[in-house]
Amino acid sequence: MDDSVPVFPSGTGFAGTFDITSNGSSVPVSGAWSDDQRTLTVTPNTPNGQFSNGTYNWTLNPAGSFIVLRIKSLANVDLATVSGSFTVGAGSTGPTLGSSAPANNATGVAVDSQIEFKFNQPMKTTTAIRGNPPSVPGAVAWAGTGIDAAKFTYSWSADARSLFCKYAGNLPFNTQITWLLNPSTAPVKLESQTGQTLASDTYSGQLRRGVPSRAVIPTGCRQLGDL
Repeated sequence: MDDSVPVFPSGTGFAGTFDITSNGSSVPVSGAWSDDQRTLTVTPNTPNGQFSNGTYNWTLNPAGSFIVLRIKSLANVDLATVSGSFTVGAGSTGPTLGSSAPANNATGVAVDSQIEFKFNQPMKTTTAIRGNPPSVPGAVAWAGTGIDAAKFTYSWSADARSLFCKYAGNLPFNTQITWLLNPSTAPVKLESQTGQTLASDTYSGQLRRGVPSRAVIPTGCRQLGDL
């Protein structure tokens, strides 16, 4: 990444490189890049350099951040806005989303792609993820032109850490598909095998199904649809 960009937390009235909040209030922190420019370490501005007990929400490249403060690669490509949360002290065993595949903001996603969410610990596999659309929101919310949430089916890996989401039929072409885990409106939510609920309205992302390429037809030939 471009470590010449100032690493600056958001403050009152402006958005910086990143936000870290707890109980709705900004947490004073400092950030620094590793020598290989791949790891950003954020440290609280406390005498012992540690976070106190509590739940923290973080966002990189928050909406409205100044161009000169946005995290970007050496090729001058901005990092997409990403967010998450963590808990220090009591309740720190709560589940978190480790990764998703295809990755957030992926483009040209294959028509038959299976979407995977990977968690940091085994999850309860008996959760009724689909809910009863559209009257009852599911534990995974989907949106996008032509997307029908009811067409998703769900399965778990043997270790109960990965949730696989398979769409019946083809994903719509050239459509921005968004997802949100544990929307606050869902009556049934994803939780760990120890009964800890995944944070609501925290883990979200998007992907885009690409436009199909059109085959080159030799001169003098006609497509089947033209016959």
